[in-house]
Amino acid sequence: MRYAGLVLFAVLLSQQSAAGELSQEEQCTKLGEVAEQASRSRLEGLNMNRAIDAALIDHDAEKLGISEKRVMAAVRISYMAKMKPESMREYYISQCKKDILR
Repeated sequence: MRYAGLVLFAVLLSQQSAAGELSQEEQCTKLGEVAEQASRSRLEGLNMNRAIDAALIDHDAEKLGISEKRVMAAVRISYMAKMKPESMREYYISQCKKDILR
């Protein structure tokens, strides 16, 4: 019985990682896209809270293995940074990758 539980746990873990979770670098790239879109939303005059809601819906973070907090942070940082969208994407990706190395 104990062995069956262990096997089930291992199967669930393998399915979880196969279900579409991204590597850390892929997560950085995806969060860079979120930051770019948030920067565009800011320039269009969209309220930050609505931009957060849109990012959470559009990017379906849970299926990709990215926490909602990281998506929300990418949007908030983009609104505060006031950078051009393409620059915001590149900046966010570079900073995210620096965090991986630490």
